[in-house]
Amino acid sequence: MVALEVVTGDGVVRTCGPGDELFAAALGGLGQCGIITRATPRLVTAPPRITRHEVDYDTVAAAAADQVRFVEEGRFDFVQGQVRFGEAGRRVFLETAAYSGGDLFYLEFQHRLDAAEALLTGTGAWFHPHPWWNCFLPASAAVGFLTALVERLTPADLGPAGCVLFYPVFTGEVHAPLVRLPAERIDFLVAILRFPPDDAGLVARQVAENRRLYEEARAGRVHLPGRRDPLHAGGLAPPLRLAVAFAVRVEVALRPGRGADPRAGDLLAPGQFSASRARPPRIMRP
Repeated sequence: MVALEVVTGDGVVRTCGPGDELFAAALGGLGQCGIITRATPRLVTAPPRITRHEVDYDTVAAAAADQVRFVEEGRFDFVQGQVRFGEAGRRVFLETAAYSGGDLFYLEFQHRLDAAEALLTGTGAWFHPHPWWNCFLPASAAVGFLTALVERLTPADLGPAGCVLFYPVFTGEVHAPLVRLPAERIDFLVAILRFPPDDAGLVARQVAENRRLYEEARAGRVHLPGRRDPLHAGGLAPPLRLAVAFAVRVEVALRPGRGADPRAGDLLAPGQFSASRARPPRIMRP
């Protein structure tokens, strides 16, 4: 990002950029330091065509090892691991894309999920609760965690359209200070995308299972501690939610926003931290 428009707790719309304290605090800040209302990204030229492949594997471990190798070598521009359940059983595969040459238009690749969205919308499943789960794990722990996770999941846990995703992430490329990641050069984002039927009891049980999964990862009972993606469905009770997500003291996390918050942090994203239901102030431009 090259610029952000942020509404701070005093109701003022502020513009900030790289090097500004508010800019750093707003990125990945869950709205605690300001609400981003406009963002200016750095644009790059999109390739006209790409080369896309799907490669099947016998195990998650083999797929993850190739993922790490691919991102280390820079062989592909997109590398995503998936686990899906179907009539033929469990399928583990990598989807890769190289943004050069090939016979697939880039725009087609970007819209590859449109058909699935249309199907889920048509059946009504798109509008059901989706208790998804996300966690960042160090590469040294991800394979063991993923292997155990896939063994414990069943088709009923995911639903017909559900899957498990896993991506390698270079932590050195993440510069937002409030985005806390495990301290290894490469981490994995592990996601469980559940599409359950419209059953409140089942959804509640899956949300509880999401919480248990995170606590296992955090406590190291599965393998090594991970960092929870704060947007997943398996919420922590405030103020623990914010402190755990940021892995820093709450006072430190909120400091930039409180400088422009007349209620000492009580107005910004109260659902994430504060129990207050205070009405937000009228938006003013400086």
